[in-house]
Amino acid sequence: MTDAHATMHSPFWWTIGKAELTWRCWDGDYVVFNSLSGHTHVLDLTTGRVLIAVAEGVGDIARLSQQIADFLEVEADAELGEAVARILSNLEDAGLVEPSDHAL
Repeated sequence: MTDAHATMHSPFWWTIGKAELTWRCWDGDYVVFNSLSGHTHVLDLTTGRVLIAVAEGVGDIARLSQQIADFLEVEADAELGEAVARILSNLEDAGLVEPSDHAL
């Protein structure tokens, strides 16, 4: 499957419902508080950067991958896209983001 094909069928991601997320970065980790669930999460630096980008409205995997590639100073290739997709899945499992078929 090509990257263009994967992007066409990839959902748009955003933060969960009416949750207010508060985050701080300490010693290379992000600590995130979800006001909706009352849970606090500790995220590694890259996962935190993905969450912040989603919260700022960057919800498609192609743009997220490019932002993470720029941050890590690596190429935005298919492997990175797959890693970003796994991060989004983990953030969804944690109740921090959700997919949608519609962009904002």
